Amino acid sequence: MKAKINGNWVTFNNALSDLGADLSDPSKIDLTISANNEAQTEIFDFTIQSDNQIPTGTYASDDPQFYLDMGYMKNINNSPTDYGIYTVANRPESKFVITITSITDKEIKGTFTGNYLSDFITEEVQEVTEGEFSAPRVR
Repeated sequence: MKAKINGNWVTFNNALSDLGADLSDPSKIDLTISANNEAQTEIFDFTIQSDNQIPTGTYASDDPQFYLDMGYMKNINNSPTDYGIYTVANRPESKFVITITSITDKEIKGTFTGNYLSDFITEEVQEVTEGEFSAPRVR
């Protein structure tokens, strides 16, 4: 997985994907991609949740038919900062669109676009504008 963060491409290794029933609510279906950087100090992930199947297609964070969450965590070994889809004062709404281009038994592929992720408390912003993923499936 790689993401353009604050204008720079950042590569996240060890990506894994998961597609199946939500572990706490089996009536929901989850698609999750998660990866960390080589130094294992940063994690980037996202989840799409639906009441129905999640086929290839486009999923937007402002579409009420789906729950979409995206996160970027820095400094996970020291003083972690967790950025998510939180809207910051005097900025447009934090919004992301994930396009799933391929789902096989072995991997999930796609792209995403957006504007920013922010820390809920401090409102510190990370400009996350685009990315792509190809992640082996664990389920």
